[in-house]
Amino acid sequence: MEDEENKWSDSDSDYETAEDEENDDGSEYDDVDDVLYGKEKDNFDDGDLETSEPNSAATGKKKKYKGSYARHGIEFRERMLVDENDYVIMSDKQKGLHSALVEILPLVEILPRVEQRNRVQHIYRNFKRHHGSLLMRDKFWACARASTRAKYLAEMFDFKELNPAAYEWIENNAGNPKHWCKAFFSVEVKSDMLCNNLSKSFNSFILSARDKSIITMLERIRRLIIEMIKDRKFFIGCKPGPLCSRISKILDKRTTYLDGYTFSWNGVVGFEVYSHNGDHFRVDLRRKECSCRVWQLCGILCIHAIPAIYSRKQLPADHVSKCYQLTTFGWMYENVLQPMTGPSEWENQQHYLITS
Repeated sequence: MEDEENKWSDSDSDYETAEDEENDDGSEYDDVDDVLYGKEKDNFDDGDLETSEPNSAATGKKKKYKGSYARHGIEFRERMLVDENDYVIMSDKQKGLHSALVEILPLVEILPRVEQRNRVQHIYRNFKRHHGSLLMRDKFWACARASTRAKYLAEMFDFKELNPAAYEWIENNAGNPKHWCKAFFSVEVKSDMLCNNLSKSFNSFILSARDKSIITMLERIRRLIIEMIKDRKFFIGCKPGPLCSRISKILDKRTTYLDGYTFSWNGVVGFEVYSHNGDHFRVDLRRKECSCRVWQLCGILCIHAIPAIYSRKQLPADHVSKCYQLTTFGWMYENVLQPMTGPSEWENQQHYLITS
Protein backbone atom coordinates (compact mmCIF):
# COMPACT_ATOMS: atom_id res chain seq x y z
CA MET A 1 0.00 0.00 0.00
CA GLU A 2 2.84 2.35 0.84
CA ASP A 3 4.51 1.71 -2.52
CA GLU A 4 1.25 2.41 -4.32
CA GLU A 5 0.84 5.69 -2.50
CA ASN A 6 4.42 6.67 -3.28
CA LYS A 7 3.87 5.89 -6.94
CA TRP A 8 1.31 8.65 -7.23
CA SER A 9 2.88 11.10 -4.82
CA ASP A 10 4.53 14.31 -5.99
CA SER A 11 7.85 15.75 -4.97
CA ASP A 12 7.99 18.31 -2.19
CA SER A 13 8.87 20.99 -4.69
CA ASP A 14 5.36 20.81 -6.12
CA TYR A 15 3.88 22.29 -2.98
CA GLU A 16 4.47 25.39 -0.95
CA THR A 17 2.79 23.99 2.14
CA ALA A 18 1.01 20.76 2.86
CA GLU A 19 -1.71 22.73 4.60
CA ASP A 20 -2.60 24.59 1.39
CA GLU A 21 -2.51 21.46 -0.75
CA GLU A 22 -4.67 19.29 1.48
CA ASN A 23 -7.24 21.98 2.21
CA ASP A 24 -10.55 20.12 2.09
CA ASP A 25 -12.75 22.07 4.48
CA GLY A 26 -15.09 23.17 1.71
CA SER A 27 -13.81 26.75 1.53
CA GLU A 28 -12.87 26.35 -2.10
CA TYR A 29 -16.50 25.61 -2.94
CA ASP A 30 -17.27 29.26 -2.21
CA ASP A 31 -15.29 30.49 -5.15
CA VAL A 32 -15.14 27.69 -7.70
CA ASP A 33 -17.28 29.63 -10.17
CA ASP A 34 -15.32 32.87 -9.64
CA VAL A 35 -11.83 31.50 -9.10
CA LEU A 36 -11.47 28.48 -11.34
CA TYR A 37 -13.53 29.46 -14.35
CA GLY A 38 -14.23 33.20 -14.03
CA LYS A 39 -15.52 34.77 -17.21
CA GLU A 40 -14.10 31.89 -19.27
CA LYS A 41 -16.60 29.53 -17.63
CA ASP A 42 -19.47 31.87 -18.49
CA ASN A 43 -18.72 31.40 -22.18
CA PHE A 44 -19.74 27.76 -21.92
CA ASP A 45 -22.16 27.65 -18.98
CA ASP A 46 -25.52 29.40 -18.99
CA GLY A 47 -26.10 29.01 -15.25
CA ASP A 48 -27.62 26.51 -12.87
CA LEU A 49 -31.05 25.02 -13.31
CA GLU A 50 -33.40 26.10 -10.54
CA THR A 51 -35.04 23.25 -8.67
CA SER A 52 -37.04 22.91 -5.49
CA GLU A 53 -36.50 19.18 -5.12
CA PRO A 54 -34.87 18.40 -1.75
CA ASN A 55 -31.42 16.93 -1.67
CA SER A 56 -30.26 15.58 1.66
CA ALA A 57 -26.78 14.85 0.33
CA ALA A 58 -26.15 18.42 -0.75
CA THR A 59 -25.67 20.72 2.20
CA GLY A 60 -24.47 24.26 2.67
CA LYS A 61 -22.21 25.56 -0.06
CA LYS A 62 -22.47 22.36 -2.12
CA LYS A 63 -26.21 22.77 -2.74
CA LYS A 64 -25.63 25.23 -5.55
CA TYR A 65 -24.11 22.44 -7.66
CA LYS A 66 -27.27 20.37 -7.56
CA GLY A 67 -28.65 22.33 -10.48
CA SER A 68 -25.63 21.35 -12.52
CA TYR A 69 -26.35 17.67 -11.93
CA ALA A 70 -29.99 18.12 -12.92
CA ARG A 71 -29.11 20.08 -16.03
CA HIS A 72 -26.56 17.56 -17.22
CA GLY A 73 -29.03 14.73 -16.57
CA ILE A 74 -31.55 16.45 -18.84
CA GLU A 75 -28.91 17.10 -21.52
CA PHE A 76 -27.89 13.46 -21.29
CA ARG A 77 -31.43 12.30 -22.03
CA GLU A 78 -31.96 14.86 -24.79
CA ARG A 79 -28.82 13.78 -26.61
CA MET A 80 -29.78 10.13 -26.38
CA LEU A 81 -33.26 10.85 -27.72
CA VAL A 82 -31.73 11.84 -31.06
CA ASP A 83 -31.04 8.20 -31.86
CA GLU A 84 -31.65 5.76 -29.03
CA ASN A 85 -30.45 2.81 -31.11
CA ASP A 86 -26.89 4.15 -31.01
CA TYR A 87 -26.48 3.68 -27.24
CA VAL A 88 -25.81 0.83 -24.84
CA ILE A 89 -25.60 1.25 -21.07
CA MET A 90 -23.74 -1.43 -19.14
CA SER A 91 -24.41 -1.88 -15.42
CA ASP A 92 -22.46 -3.99 -12.97
CA LYS A 93 -25.37 -3.96 -10.48
CA GLN A 94 -23.03 -2.41 -7.93
CA LYS A 95 -22.01 1.02 -6.69
CA GLY A 96 -25.52 2.41 -7.13
CA LEU A 97 -25.45 2.42 -10.94
CA HIS A 98 -28.19 -0.18 -11.31
CA SER A 99 -30.55 1.63 -8.93
CA ALA A 100 -29.77 4.92 -10.67
CA LEU A 101 -30.77 3.48 -14.02
CA VAL A 102 -33.90 1.82 -12.69
CA GLU A 103 -35.15 4.33 -10.08
CA ILE A 104 -33.55 7.74 -10.62
CA LEU A 105 -33.27 7.51 -14.41
CA PRO A 106 -35.86 4.90 -15.53
CA LEU A 107 -34.51 4.32 -19.02
CA VAL A 108 -37.09 1.65 -19.78
CA GLU A 109 -39.73 4.38 -19.70
CA ILE A 110 -37.75 7.37 -20.98
CA LEU A 111 -35.59 5.65 -23.60
CA PRO A 112 -37.18 2.27 -24.28
CA ARG A 113 -34.90 1.44 -27.22
CA VAL A 114 -31.61 2.04 -25.41
CA GLU A 115 -30.02 -1.35 -24.78
CA GLN A 116 -29.10 -2.24 -21.21
CA ARG A 117 -26.47 -4.87 -20.47
CA ASN A 118 -25.10 -6.37 -17.29
CA ARG A 119 -21.38 -6.87 -16.82
CA VAL A 120 -20.95 -10.62 -17.23
CA GLN A 121 -17.86 -10.79 -15.04
CA HIS A 122 -19.95 -9.97 -11.96
CA ILE A 123 -22.55 -12.59 -12.88
CA TYR A 124 -19.79 -15.16 -13.25
CA ARG A 125 -18.27 -14.28 -9.87
CA ASN A 126 -21.57 -15.05 -8.19
CA PHE A 127 -21.91 -18.23 -10.26
CA LYS A 128 -18.37 -19.31 -9.34
CA ARG A 129 -19.19 -19.33 -5.62
CA HIS A 130 -21.52 -22.27 -6.22
CA HIS A 131 -19.97 -23.90 -9.30
CA GLY A 132 -16.26 -23.15 -9.42
CA SER A 133 -14.87 -25.92 -11.62
CA LEU A 134 -12.99 -25.10 -14.83
CA LEU A 135 -15.54 -27.01 -16.87
CA MET A 136 -18.40 -24.93 -15.46
CA ARG A 137 -16.39 -21.76 -16.08
CA ASP A 138 -15.88 -22.67 -19.73
CA LYS A 139 -19.53 -23.61 -20.21
CA PHE A 140 -20.72 -20.39 -18.58
CA TRP A 141 -18.63 -18.20 -20.86
CA ALA A 142 -19.61 -20.30 -23.88
CA CYS A 143 -23.24 -19.44 -23.12
CA ALA A 144 -22.44 -15.74 -22.75
CA ARG A 145 -20.40 -15.64 -25.98
CA ALA A 146 -22.94 -17.52 -28.09
CA SER A 147 -23.71 -15.16 -30.97
CA THR A 148 -26.94 -16.81 -32.16
CA ARG A 149 -30.00 -17.96 -30.28
CA ALA A 150 -29.61 -21.48 -31.64
CA LYS A 151 -26.05 -21.61 -30.28
CA TYR A 152 -27.21 -20.22 -26.92
CA LEU A 153 -29.94 -22.85 -26.60
CA ALA A 154 -27.48 -25.60 -27.54
CA GLU A 155 -24.99 -24.43 -24.90
CA MET A 156 -27.72 -24.21 -22.27
CA PHE A 157 -28.86 -27.74 -23.16
CA ASP A 158 -25.30 -28.99 -22.62
CA PHE A 159 -25.25 -27.12 -19.32
CA LYS A 160 -28.42 -28.89 -18.22
CA GLU A 161 -27.02 -32.29 -19.20
CA LEU A 162 -23.67 -31.73 -17.45
CA ASN A 163 -24.84 -30.03 -14.27
CA PRO A 164 -28.57 -29.48 -13.67
CA ALA A 165 -27.86 -27.43 -10.53
CA ALA A 166 -25.64 -25.00 -12.47
CA TYR A 167 -28.28 -24.75 -15.17
CA GLU A 168 -30.93 -23.91 -12.56
CA TRP A 169 -28.66 -21.26 -11.03
CA ILE A 170 -28.32 -19.49 -14.37
CA GLU A 171 -32.04 -19.70 -15.04
CA ASN A 172 -32.92 -18.29 -11.62
CA ASN A 173 -30.10 -15.82 -10.93
CA ALA A 174 -28.45 -14.61 -14.14
CA GLY A 175 -31.49 -12.66 -15.27
CA ASN A 176 -32.83 -12.21 -18.77
CA PRO A 177 -30.19 -13.37 -21.30
CA LYS A 178 -30.84 -10.26 -23.40
CA HIS A 179 -28.73 -8.41 -20.79
CA TRP A 180 -25.72 -10.74 -20.79
CA CYS A 181 -25.65 -13.02 -23.86
CA LYS A 182 -24.39 -11.89 -27.29
CA ALA A 183 -27.15 -13.80 -29.06
CA PHE A 184 -29.68 -11.25 -27.81
CA PHE A 185 -27.59 -8.08 -28.24
CA SER A 186 -28.58 -5.40 -30.71
CA VAL A 187 -26.49 -5.17 -33.89
CA GLU A 188 -27.02 -1.40 -34.24
CA VAL A 189 -24.21 -0.22 -31.96
CA LYS A 190 -21.45 -2.48 -33.29
CA SER A 191 -20.34 -3.63 -29.86
CA ASP A 192 -20.40 -7.19 -28.54
CA MET A 193 -18.77 -6.21 -25.25
CA LEU A 194 -19.55 -8.46 -22.27
CA CYS A 195 -17.28 -6.69 -19.79
CA ASN A 196 -16.35 -3.03 -19.59
CA ASN A 197 -13.47 -1.50 -17.63
CA LEU A 198 -13.78 2.04 -18.96
CA SER A 199 -14.74 3.41 -15.54
CA LYS A 200 -11.78 1.72 -13.87
CA SER A 201 -9.46 3.02 -16.58
CA PHE A 202 -10.72 6.56 -16.09
CA ASN A 203 -10.37 6.29 -12.31
CA SER A 204 -6.79 5.15 -12.78
CA PHE A 205 -6.19 8.02 -15.20
CA ILE A 206 -7.25 10.64 -12.64
CA LEU A 207 -5.80 8.86 -9.61
CA SER A 208 -3.12 11.49 -9.03
CA ALA A 209 -5.81 14.19 -8.78
CA ARG A 210 -8.63 12.50 -6.90
CA ASP A 211 -7.37 13.18 -3.38
CA LYS A 212 -6.65 16.87 -3.98
CA SER A 213 -8.81 19.84 -3.00
CA ILE A 214 -11.41 20.76 -5.58
CA ILE A 215 -9.63 23.52 -7.53
CA THR A 216 -6.34 21.63 -7.67
CA MET A 217 -8.18 18.44 -8.63
CA LEU A 218 -10.12 20.00 -11.51
CA GLU A 219 -7.08 21.86 -12.79
CA ARG A 220 -4.96 18.73 -12.70
CA ILE A 221 -7.61 16.69 -14.55
CA ARG A 222 -7.91 19.44 -17.16
CA ARG A 223 -4.18 19.31 -17.81
CA LEU A 224 -4.22 15.51 -18.01
CA ILE A 225 -6.97 15.66 -20.62
CA ILE A 226 -5.10 18.29 -22.66
CA GLU A 227 -2.05 16.02 -22.78
CA MET A 228 -4.12 12.93 -23.54
CA ILE A 229 -5.88 14.51 -26.53
CA LYS A 230 -2.57 15.84 -27.88
CA ASP A 231 -0.89 12.43 -27.51
CA ARG A 232 -3.77 10.65 -29.22
CA LYS A 233 -3.70 13.09 -32.14
CA PHE A 234 0.03 12.51 -32.69
CA PHE A 235 -0.41 8.75 -32.24
CA ILE A 236 -3.05 8.66 -34.98
CA GLY A 237 -0.84 10.67 -37.31
CA CYS A 238 1.96 8.09 -37.02
CA LYS A 239 -0.22 5.13 -37.99
CA PRO A 240 -0.38 3.96 -41.62
CA GLY A 241 -4.04 2.91 -41.46
CA PRO A 242 -6.66 2.49 -42.67
CA LEU A 243 -7.75 0.59 -39.52
CA CYS A 244 -6.80 0.90 -35.88
CA SER A 245 -3.91 -1.42 -35.06
CA ARG A 246 -5.89 -3.72 -32.76
CA ILE A 247 -8.56 -4.30 -35.42
CA SER A 248 -5.89 -5.03 -38.03
CA LYS A 249 -4.40 -7.65 -35.71
CA ILE A 250 -7.82 -9.29 -35.25
CA LEU A 251 -8.30 -9.50 -39.02
CA ASP A 252 -4.79 -10.88 -39.54
CA LYS A 253 -5.36 -13.53 -36.89
CA ARG A 254 -8.66 -14.63 -38.40
CA THR A 255 -7.08 -14.78 -41.85
CA THR A 256 -4.55 -17.36 -40.59
CA TYR A 257 -7.40 -19.79 -39.81
CA LEU A 258 -8.92 -19.87 -43.30
CA ASP A 259 -7.53 -23.30 -44.20
CA GLY A 260 -10.37 -25.79 -44.46
CA TYR A 261 -13.03 -23.22 -45.37
CA THR A 262 -14.69 -23.49 -48.76
CA PHE A 263 -17.63 -21.62 -50.26
CA SER A 264 -20.29 -21.47 -52.94
CA TRP A 265 -21.18 -18.18 -54.65
CA ASN A 266 -24.60 -17.33 -56.09
CA GLY A 267 -23.10 -15.01 -58.70
CA VAL A 268 -24.13 -11.75 -57.00
CA VAL A 269 -23.32 -11.04 -53.34
CA GLY A 270 -24.49 -14.21 -51.57
CA PHE A 271 -22.18 -16.97 -50.34
CA GLU A 272 -22.45 -20.23 -48.46
CA VAL A 273 -19.25 -20.76 -46.51
CA TYR A 274 -18.46 -24.31 -45.36
CA SER A 275 -16.31 -24.92 -42.30
CA HIS A 276 -14.02 -27.87 -41.64
CA ASN A 277 -16.53 -29.40 -39.20
CA GLY A 278 -19.25 -29.68 -41.85
CA ASP A 279 -21.31 -26.67 -40.77
CA HIS A 280 -22.02 -23.80 -43.16
CA PHE A 281 -23.01 -20.15 -42.91
CA ARG A 282 -24.77 -17.62 -45.12
CA VAL A 283 -22.81 -14.46 -46.02
CA ASP A 284 -24.22 -11.36 -47.74
CA LEU A 285 -21.55 -8.86 -48.77
CA ARG A 286 -24.00 -6.12 -49.69
CA ARG A 287 -25.71 -6.15 -46.30
CA LYS A 288 -22.46 -6.92 -44.47
CA GLU A 289 -24.08 -9.87 -42.73
CA CYS A 290 -23.21 -13.42 -41.76
CA SER A 291 -25.62 -15.89 -40.22
CA CYS A 292 -23.20 -16.34 -37.30
CA ARG A 293 -23.99 -12.66 -36.40
CA VAL A 294 -20.38 -11.89 -35.38
CA TRP A 295 -19.93 -9.45 -38.28
CA GLN A 296 -23.15 -7.59 -37.45
CA LEU A 297 -22.52 -7.51 -33.70
CA CYS A 298 -19.13 -5.83 -33.70
CA GLY A 299 -18.64 -4.54 -37.25
CA ILE A 300 -15.46 -6.63 -37.68
CA LEU A 301 -15.37 -9.36 -40.31
CA CYS A 302 -16.02 -12.87 -39.05
CA ILE A 303 -13.91 -15.74 -40.33
CA HIS A 304 -16.68 -16.82 -42.72
CA ALA A 305 -16.85 -13.50 -44.57
CA ILE A 306 -13.10 -13.18 -45.22
CA PRO A 307 -12.79 -15.93 -47.89
CA ALA A 308 -15.89 -14.58 -49.63
CA ILE A 309 -14.35 -11.10 -49.80
CA TYR A 310 -11.00 -12.41 -51.05
CA SER A 311 -12.81 -14.35 -53.78
CA ARG A 312 -14.15 -11.06 -55.14
CA LYS A 313 -10.62 -9.58 -55.08
CA GLN A 314 -11.64 -7.08 -52.41
CA LEU A 315 -9.84 -6.01 -49.23
CA PRO A 316 -11.25 -7.07 -45.84
CA ALA A 317 -10.45 -3.63 -44.40
CA ASP A 318 -12.97 -2.06 -46.80
CA HIS A 319 -15.77 -4.07 -45.19
CA VAL A 320 -15.03 -3.21 -41.55
CA SER A 321 -17.32 -0.72 -39.81
CA LYS A 322 -16.27 2.92 -40.11
CA CYS A 323 -16.06 3.23 -36.33
CA TYR A 324 -12.77 1.29 -36.44
CA GLN A 325 -11.11 3.45 -39.08
CA LEU A 326 -8.26 5.77 -38.14
CA THR A 327 -10.09 8.68 -39.74
CA THR A 328 -12.99 8.13 -37.32
CA PHE A 329 -10.57 7.78 -34.40
CA GLY A 330 -8.97 11.07 -35.39
CA TRP A 331 -12.32 12.80 -35.69
CA MET A 332 -13.03 11.91 -32.05
CA TYR A 333 -10.07 14.03 -30.95
CA GLU A 334 -10.62 17.07 -33.14
CA ASN A 335 -12.26 18.99 -30.27
CA VAL A 336 -9.29 20.00 -28.17
CA LEU A 337 -9.43 21.88 -24.88
CA GLN A 338 -8.62 25.55 -25.25
CA PRO A 339 -5.94 27.14 -23.03
CA MET A 340 -7.01 28.99 -19.89
CA THR A 341 -5.38 31.89 -18.13
CA GLY A 342 -3.62 31.56 -14.80
CA PRO A 343 -4.74 32.93 -11.41
CA SER A 344 -2.99 36.26 -12.00
CA GLU A 345 -5.41 36.95 -14.87
CA TRP A 346 -8.61 36.19 -12.95
CA GLU A 347 -10.69 39.26 -12.20
CA ASN A 348 -11.61 38.09 -8.70
CA GLN A 349 -8.18 36.97 -7.59
CA GLN A 350 -8.04 34.46 -4.76
CA HIS A 351 -4.65 33.09 -3.88
CA TYR A 352 -5.32 29.37 -3.84
CA LEU A 353 -2.36 27.16 -4.54
CA ILE A 354 -2.77 25.18 -7.76
CA THR A 355 -0.02 22.61 -8.07
CA SER A 356 1.34 21.06 -11.20
